[in-house]
Amino acid sequence: MTRLRIVQGVLLLLLSLPSAAHIITINFDNLPVGTLAANALSAYGIGSVTSSSGSIPASVYDANDCPSCGYVPPIGTHKFLITAGGLYPSPQGVFSTTFQFDDPTSFFSFEKLGYSVSSVGVAGWQASAYDSANSLVAIVGVGFAAGLDFPPSVTPVPYWLSGSTNIVKVVFESNYNLQSTTGAVYIGNLQFDNPAIPEPGTLALLGLGLAGLAASRRRKQ
Repeated sequence: MTRLRIVQGVLLLLLSLPSAAHIITINFDNLPVGTLAANALSAYGIGSVTSSSGSIPASVYDANDCPSCGYVPPIGTHKFLITAGGLYPSPQGVFSTTFQFDDPTSFFSFEKLGYSVSSVGVAGWQASAYDSANSLVAIVGVGFAAGLDFPPSVTPVPYWLSGSTNIVKVVFESNYNLQSTTGAVYIGNLQFDNPAIPEPGTLALLGLGLAGLAASRRRKQ
């Protein structure tokens, strides 16, 4: 009887604890090269990817397809995402790509590609995170107002978005005005958490608690 009460107590404690969030990582290596479909990331918890008009649609690229272009993706990867943007000579302006999450996330991180070619100019850009009330949670970027990020880093640069409220969407914007060679945002290694999916460790502990409870009941019978 004592063992049964102990197991029941442990089980109740596990059930009362908040579920640890499951960390989702998208490095694009498992996705096909080409224009990114609106539901292409739904399996990862990003229900839709939408873009404004522009001469460059949101697309997956492979750095191996153009060794001379100077793309430097995150370590261990070779594919990356180019958000919607402009291309010489037109159109010019601000272009955006929006990620809408199925479940709120406490953070969103990504790596912006590096460029080994020193003459590459990148359109000024920013990434903004919003909560369910469409209030700004956090914002990062370089040279958005001026329309130029130059010179870009020769190695990938990590960025982190988080704030006092959970994030439901992230908007990437580029300001292309012919000052730059590259008129979009080049990103890889997206990462965020999904509170709706418990960590495997939490599930394992819960399973052990249930197994212990079942064993105690069998012994009692």
